[in-house]
Amino acid sequence: RTDRFRQVLDAEAVAGAVLRVRRPGDRIRPLGMRGDKLLSDYLIDKKIDRPLRDFLPLVARGDFVLWAVGVGISREAALKPGCEAVEIRFIGV
Repeated sequence: RTDRFRQVLDAEAVAGAVLRVRRPGDRIRPLGMRGDKLLSDYLIDKKIDRPLRDFLPLVARGDFVLWAVGVGISREAALKPGCEAVEIRFIGV
């Protein structure tokens, strides 16, 4: 069973990252896609309801989103051969 609220990510990529909600100008480099895109466009593509977009938890470093919880991860945060892994679980309130 897949747990959308649990991810195993590259520890180095998430070092210094914070948990927050979206801000204007946020970008993501979606795993499996070339380039990057505005997070707002990514959430529309993923059919995330408009009222939820401002409350979606994000693991981010600066303006780049590493994990949109329950939606998807960035290429930078994906595990690579030889990297150290870290497990992150989001437990809602």
